[in-house]
Amino acid sequence: MENMHLRRVRTMPRHSQSLTMAPYSSVSLVEQLEDRILCHEKTTAALVEHAFRIKDDIVNSLQKMQN
Repeated sequence: MENMHLRRVRTMPRHSQSLTMAPYSSVSLVEQLEDRILCHEKTTAALVEHAFRIKDDIVNSLQKMQN
């Protein structure tokens, strides 16, 4: 994993707690991951739909063979 630039984020007033570190590019990384998940969901939905069409074709063919 490549090195991430860190920046200081104030979580509480300076006098009560020290500053914590947070990834600089965390927002863009989250957006990239969300885009990938959305793409995978669309692909999965298309594959499931295609699988059900194949199943329906097989069921119809078997029913025709029985008649």
